[in-house]
Amino acid sequence: MNSAFISNGRIYITGGWFQDYYDEPEYNIYYSAKIKEDGSIGEWQISEIGLPQIGYICSATGFGGYIYALEDKRVFYSKIDAVSGDVEFWYEGPQLPEKVWAHTMFATRDVLYVFGGWSYDTNDVSDRIYYARINGDGSLGAWNTDILPGSRYFHDTAVRGRDIYLVDGAYVSGGISYERSIYRAPIAEDINVVKSWTSAGLNQQVLIDNLSLEAGRRYYFDVQATNGGNLTSAVGASDGILAGMPVPGRVENLVVGNPGCGETLVLNWTAVSGDVIGYNIYQSTVATAGYIKVNVPVVDNTYTVEALEDGTEYFYRVAAVDSRLREGAKSLPASGVPADELPPSAVADFQASASNETSITFCWTATGDNAISGDITGG
Repeated sequence: MNSAFISNGRIYITGGWFQDYYDEPEYNIYYSAKIKEDGSIGEWQISEIGLPQIGYICSATGFGGYIYALEDKRVFYSKIDAVSGDVEFWYEGPQLPEKVWAHTMFATRDVLYVFGGWSYDTNDVSDRIYYARINGDGSLGAWNTDILPGSRYFHDTAVRGRDIYLVDGAYVSGGISYERSIYRAPIAEDINVVKSWTSAGLNQQVLIDNLSLEAGRRYYFDVQATNGGNLTSAVGASDGILAGMPVPGRVENLVVGNPGCGETLVLNWTAVSGDVIGYNIYQSTVATAGYIKVNVPVVDNTYTVEALEDGTEYFYRVAAVDSRLREGAKSLPASGVPADELPPSAVADFQASASNETSITFCWTATGDNAISGDITGG
């Protein structure tokens, strides 16, 4: 009966029953180290600030650097520290119109949703959807109401793009029956085409100006491609950006150089001004896809990549990261091929000694660079 969600690359688990004592509710909030590129996670930590209420039927979710917790009808929210991942301080938002449990709660596109559940007020399974606008400071607007395709609890939800999926669950009709259907509904919103484009290129960058944006509100942008046969692609949706709170600018002038020592490439780029704490570097062996982050954020505008395969072309893109751990736009791709092109350094401290008329012992100090073998000549 706990909740789990991902925020800023960490997994959070809240609420439920305490394992050692079944009748003891869990107040703690557990969160992981940053999820690694291979999907593994680091050491678990316990938040210094626990849940604001009992916790065993508390649901929670994260959005926009905040955590939201619901128990009965009381809703709380707190900012998540961008660096440590810990919860900072709880604030209480507007109460839900009714007490529920066994519901689902999630957030997408600046809206917090609560679907169904068992209602304490009606002593029955709910078919109601409650949703509230998330403001730029993390606070919530007033709750609004919509209807599910039937009353249900112990269900699940998922979001992809502008679509919400309702998965399985149970409803009550002369006893408990288990639902095996999947429902899909689009998120209702106005779709405005703000700019059209025609191009056949690897990357696109469009400046949209003269907009009347509300500071502190998150805006989303979608893009579709259209070919000569007037066929359109699937919608590519942005993650959203807070107006008046821009992410770092795009990294420019990325250059990938071969230092010549083998298995190594050196990246340099122009530093991005403003609120920038470091840079993420992404690597691929294909220019247009397959990029994987190869570092934790680096502070300087240079980075050395090692343990590469000589003769293979590697492509790189770099993005600046701000103090909220938000990425700016990635640079255009730049590539390089590592190769062993430098001669080894001269051998130092070379010595020879003859212990008898039939053998000679040679010794020297290793060059410490790209030398892997050598020849001894003499006469």
